[in-house]
Amino acid sequence: MLAVFTVMVAHELPARIAMTTDAPSPPVSVQSEKLLPRFRGVVSNGQNAFKEEDFDAMARLSVNLVRWSMGRAWGKANTDTDLAEYDRWLERKLDELENVLDVAAVHGMKVVVALHSPPGGRYEDKSLRMLYEQPYADHFVKNWEKIAQRFRGHRGVRGFDLVNEPIAKKDSPCAPGMLDYWELQVRAARAIRKLDVQTPIFFETDRWNAPAAFHYIKPVPPDLTNVIYQVHMYEPGAYTHQGIYAAWGVESGKAGIAYPDDIKDWRYDNYQKFDKEMLRGLLAPVRKFQLANKATIYVGEFSAVRWAPGAAQYIEDCISLFEEYGWDWTYHAFREWGGWSVEHENLPYDKKNHVPAREPTDRFLALKKGLDKNRFPAHPQETGAEISETVTSQASTRTLAGVVVDPAGQAVAGTFVMTNTGRLVQTGTDGAFSFTGLSPSRYALKVVAANREDFIMPNIDLSEKPVLEVRVVSKPAATANALITGRFIDKASRREVPVWCEITDADGNPIRWFDVSGAPYGGRTDVEKGVWHQKNKRFWSLGGVAFTTKPGFLKMSVHADGYAPAQIGREVGNGKPENWEIELAPLARAENEGFFKGDFHSHLVHWEKLYNVNIPMAAFLLRAEGYRWHYLSANFTKDDTARVADMENRNGFSRLFLALNAEYPKTAGGHWGNAGMEMPNNLLPYKEYANIEVIRTQIVGGGGEGVAVPVHPFYGHMRNKELPFDLLGAPELIAGLDFYTEWTAPADKTWANLLNKGYKLCRTATSDAAFDVGRTPGTMGATFIYSATGILDRSSIVNAIRNGQTSIGWKGTLVVFKMEGKVCGEVFPADSRPRKATVAVLSAPGTNVDIVIVRNGEMFRRFTLRVPASGKGSVELEVRESEKAWYAANCFYAGTTDRPKPTLLGASSPLYFGDWTPPPPVLANVNLSVIDSATRLPVSAQIEIREGDKMITSQKVQSGAVRLSARVFQRIRVSAEGFQSQETGILKIPAIAQFIENSSEQELHDWSHYEKARALLQDVSLEIALKR
Repeated sequence: MLAVFTVMVAHELPARIAMTTDAPSPPVSVQSEKLLPRFRGVVSNGQNAFKEEDFDAMARLSVNLVRWSMGRAWGKANTDTDLAEYDRWLERKLDELENVLDVAAVHGMKVVVALHSPPGGRYEDKSLRMLYEQPYADHFVKNWEKIAQRFRGHRGVRGFDLVNEPIAKKDSPCAPGMLDYWELQVRAARAIRKLDVQTPIFFETDRWNAPAAFHYIKPVPPDLTNVIYQVHMYEPGAYTHQGIYAAWGVESGKAGIAYPDDIKDWRYDNYQKFDKEMLRGLLAPVRKFQLANKATIYVGEFSAVRWAPGAAQYIEDCISLFEEYGWDWTYHAFREWGGWSVEHENLPYDKKNHVPAREPTDRFLALKKGLDKNRFPAHPQETGAEISETVTSQASTRTLAGVVVDPAGQAVAGTFVMTNTGRLVQTGTDGAFSFTGLSPSRYALKVVAANREDFIMPNIDLSEKPVLEVRVVSKPAATANALITGRFIDKASRREVPVWCEITDADGNPIRWFDVSGAPYGGRTDVEKGVWHQKNKRFWSLGGVAFTTKPGFLKMSVHADGYAPAQIGREVGNGKPENWEIELAPLARAENEGFFKGDFHSHLVHWEKLYNVNIPMAAFLLRAEGYRWHYLSANFTKDDTARVADMENRNGFSRLFLALNAEYPKTAGGHWGNAGMEMPNNLLPYKEYANIEVIRTQIVGGGGEGVAVPVHPFYGHMRNKELPFDLLGAPELIAGLDFYTEWTAPADKTWANLLNKGYKLCRTATSDAAFDVGRTPGTMGATFIYSATGILDRSSIVNAIRNGQTSIGWKGTLVVFKMEGKVCGEVFPADSRPRKATVAVLSAPGTNVDIVIVRNGEMFRRFTLRVPASGKGSVELEVRESEKAWYAANCFYAGTTDRPKPTLLGASSPLYFGDWTPPPPVLANVNLSVIDSATRLPVSAQIEIREGDKMITSQKVQSGAVRLSARVFQRIRVSAEGFQSQETGILKIPAIAQFIENSSEQELHDWSHYEKARALLQDVSLEIALKR
C-alpha cells in the first residue's frame, strides 16, 4: 500500500503514546459538516475497489470532502448501452457507495456522489449518448430517483453530482424533442427534489466543465434550491496534461512546459505570462457568475500531471485562488492513476511506471498545506473574501514549547508532557517538546516520567502571546514508581478513541487527571476540602495516556460511547515503564441512528473565582465523554469566549459542535435553559423581568432564533414557579421539559399529565456540569437530538428540540422509538390503521432492561430485553390508534420498573396521533387603575402594551381605569403629563408575583394549581400609583 507522508512538529505525538521517539501519523480529523466553514478534499476514483484504509489515509491528511466517482471504462466509447447490464453494475456500485458513506461519516467526511458513467456512455466524439437517444435520458433520470431515494438524509452525503463533464456535439444539435445537457440535468434535479428537498445538487457544464463555459451558462430555474455549480480547473491544458495521451488518442502536449513561465496555448495568439494572475484570468468567468448570481461554486477537479515542472506551485496557486473566492474544492485525484498522485515521485516522465515517493513530494506538501486549513480555520474577521464564511489562517493559533531538564540543567529525554486539553507529547533527546495549533487561552502542563516526580505547571497564559517557551525542572522521585503509557484503539479500524477512565492504584486511591498533591487546576491551595479535584475520579484521554502510579495492583475501567467497556487489572513493578495498547470493541453507535448526544445546561464551575478554567479544557473533556454537541455557559469561563469556542470547534481532534450560551433566564421564579441564541449583550435585569419576557424578546421570539426549556422545573430552590403561567399563557414558547440530572417518577407523571392536557412537550436531560461540585459532563443526563442529515449546527439542534425529536439517556444509553420509520415528534392521523413500531436500545452489552411503551401516560406494552453483543437490541409492536393520543418509550434496568424509585436508563420523546395544535394561550385580563400616589385620585393616562422595545397597542384612559388584555410576556407602560412613567410585566403584577413566590414543589405537580393560575390570569387587578 502506498504511504501517506506526514509533516509534524518535532517530537510531537498527538493523541498517541509509544515507547519510542518516532513520530506516528497525526490524529484523525473528524468534523461534522456545519462545524467547518468550508469543504476541502480529494477525488477518489470509484472505478477502483473501495478500501477503508484509503479513508484512514485521507483522514490523516485532514480531508473533509471526498468526490466519489462512480464510473467504469473511462475514455472508451460505446459502453453502457445494455441497460439491464448497466443496472446490475450500478446496483453493485450503490452497495459499495453505502459502505463508502458509512466509513466517510465515521471519519467526519462528506461525500459528493458523482455519476461518471451515465447510461448509454459516450460516442466516439465524446458526446453523451443520452443527449441523443431518449431511452438513455429517461433511464438517467430514473437512476437519480433511485439514488436519491436510497441515500437521501444519509449523514455521509454532501450532495448529488448529476453527471461528470457532459459533452454534446458542437456540429450537431440534439435530436428533435431531446433536452440539451443543461435541461436534462434540470429534469433530473426536479425528480430528486420530489424525494429530497435538502441535499445539494451539483450541476456541471459542457466543454469538460471548464471555466470558459461560465461565460454563457444560465442559472438553474428558481424552483430548484440548494444548487451548487461545479467547475474543473485544468487550465491551460497544454500545461496540466502535458505528455498525456487522451483516451481518444490525442496527445495533449509534450512534457517540459514549466510553471510559472511563458506559455503558448491555443486560446492565445501570442505568448502569455503563465503565472497566478493568468490563472485568475482563466477563472474570471466563474468568479463573475458567482458574484452576479450569488452562486455557490465548487471546484470538483483540479490538478497538474506529476512530471509537469512547477506542478506544486500550480497546485498551491490554484488553492490560493479558491480560498480567496470562498470555493470548496477537491484535488484530482487520490490513489487513482499514478500520473495525478501526490504520493509518487515527480519524475521520471513515464505514463506507465509510477515510483512511490520515499519522502513527501513538493506536490504532496502543497496539497497538505491546503487541506490543513480544515484543521485551523481562521476567525471570520481575518478574511476579506466577498463570498466566504471564513478563510484559514494559522496566525491566530498559539504555540507552547519548552524543555524538560533535571536539577543540574541536563536535558531529560523521553518524559511525557501533557496539556490540560488532552494533548500529549514525548520529549526528544534534547528534552524539548512543542504543542502547536492551540487556541488563545490559559493552559496547564503536567510532566510524568518513570522514577521522577510528577510536575504540574498551572496558569500558562497564551491569550496574547503567539509563542511561549517554558522550562520544566524534573526531579527524581523519592521512591520508585511505575510509568504507564499507552493508547486506546478501535479494535476494528485501529484508530485511537477518546475515552474516560477510572483508575485506582494499589491502595485503592483514584489516579485523577491533572490532580497532583491535591492542588486543583489553577494552582490554588487556599481552597476548602471537597471541591471538584477531590470529588472527581475520572481520567480523560483523546486516545493516548501517560501517568505514574505506586507499584502494586492497578485497576482501570475504560469507557467510550459506542464501545464495549474494558476492564484491566494487573501488577505493575518498581521503576518499570509499561506500554499498553487497549483495544475497544465497537458497538452500535447513536450517530448511525441519526441521534447525537448533547447538553445545553452546563458550566465549567459554579465557584469560578477559584479556578482559571477555560473553553479548550471543556472541549477536551466533552470529546472524551462522547458529546457531539454542547452549549456551555460562557459567563463561567476566562477566555475571549466566542473566538476561542469557534477555534475549538475546528481543531483536528474530534467531532464536536461547541456553542456558548448564558445561564439565562434565571430568576427567583425559576431557571431556564436555552440553545440557538447568540450570547446576549444586554442581559435583562432579573428582578424587573419575568423569565417568559426574556424568552420572548431574546430567545424564541423577537430577535431570537433559539429554543427554551425549563430546567429542573419541579424541585429544588430553583424550581420553575412561573411554569403554570408560562405554559398557560405562552405554550408556543416552551419546547419541552427538562428531567435534569436524574429522572424521577413524579416529574415524569407531571410531564405526562401536561401532555394529556394537549401540550406538546419533548423530553430533555441536562448535566448542569460543574467541576467544583463533582459534576463532570458524563456523570449526569444527556439529550440526544435527531438530525437525519448528520448536520450539527445551531439550527439543526434548535429544530430537533422544537420538533420534539429528542431522547434522553444516562450512562450513554439511547432509546430510539420509531413508527413507520419516523422518529419521535412525528404526528400521525388517528385513523385506526395498523402501524409498525420499533424500539431500539443502545447500551452496554449484557444489560438487562425493561422496555415500557406508554400511551397517554399509562403502560401500553412491556418487553424485557438483554442487550446483545452488538450493543443494540430492539423490539417490534403494532399500534392501531383511533383517538388523540401520544406514545413514548421508557427503558429501565430490569427488575426496577415496579419499584417506587425505578432506575431509568433512557426514554424517548413522544410520537403523536390526531390533532396536536397546542391549546390557545390564556390572556391576562387586567383591571387597571391609575392614581396619583400623593392624592390617591384617578389620573388620565396613556396606556401601552409592549414587548421589549416594540409597542403593541396604545390607548388613552380618561377616568384612570380600564380593563385590558395582554399576553403573559408583555408589559404595561403608563405615562401621564406631569408624572413619572411606570412600567411592569404581567407576571410582576403583585397578585401574580405573590402566587409565583408561594408555589411549592408539590403544587407544581398538581394540575389544580395550574387552574388557579388560569383563574387569576383571567381576572387580576393592578393599581399603578404615579409619582410627580
